Amino acid sequence: MSYRENYQRMIHRNKATGYAIYDCLLKAYRKHAESMDVSGITDRDISRISEMLLVSERWIRHILCKYHLFFVIIDQYYPEEEWKDEETDV
Repeated sequence: MSYRENYQRMIHRNKATGYAIYDCLLKAYRKHAESMDVSGITDRDISRISEMLLVSERWIRHILCKYHLFFVIIDQYYPEEEWKDEETDV
């Protein structure tokens, strides 16, 4: 079986996970579009979606890159107020 066939089988089996990832990314994107003048997904969004859906961040980034869904925003330039409760002082 070729690499492409394996990939297609994996996508077919994980279709529900793909839709869940896309739904979460879309919600985060809309939230940023309403609250900021930039639109995209932050690294913190990717981490939170990864924890929520129990998928790897690498897989989410793969989906973002492969399908060119959203831009990834660098967090340090666009800090979000609602994430402050998760930051810990070391």
